[in-house]
Amino acid sequence: MRILRVAGNATIRDAVYAFVIGNLGSRYRGTFVAGTSRCVVKSRGSYVHGYAPAAARWGYVEASHLPGCHVRH
Repeated sequence: MRILRVAGNATIRDAVYAFVIGNLGSRYRGTFVAGTSRCVVKSRGSYVHGYAPAAARWGYVEASHLPGCHVRH
């Protein structure tokens, strides 16, 4: 598991490109716990699955809001 800070006004979704189930805006000092030890994505438009303590929910967050995620080239 990897703990990441949320940048910007991110939302957590129940599935990729699906319904918003919570807000993780940076003004709430949100963190996101990714399900893997490394956060590597195909593109910044990708989604990462994990747990959001601020929303008390599991779901997906867009990688562009997680500065700790690295884009695979």
